[in-house]
Amino acid sequence: MAGNIKSILISCGTGVVTSTLATHRLSKLLDDKGFKGRYKTTQYKIAELASKDDGFDVIVHTTTVPSYLKTPCVNALPLVTGVGMDKVADQVIKILWPEGK
Repeated sequence: MAGNIKSILISCGTGVVTSTLATHRLSKLLDDKGFKGRYKTTQYKIAELASKDDGFDVIVHTTTVPSYLKTPCVNALPLVTGVGMDKVADQVIKILWPEGK
């Protein structure tokens, strides 16, 4: 649906430090690739994911997530290390906008 704002949950162990870094880096990558204004990000700690599973289009995580989650998940560790960040953004884009821009 055109104009639909996608919801991205970004999660780390505490929901603060690495998820904040991942949020900033992913947002910049998505904006640079032409998706500015088409998504919103929310940060949570990994322990809260089970109760948040239904409310997001994709979960981007910096630590291990429970295997029972229904929401598509993308490992965001490259957003923390700085190596392979484009691959993470491309995976998120493929999940959220499979039809392209």
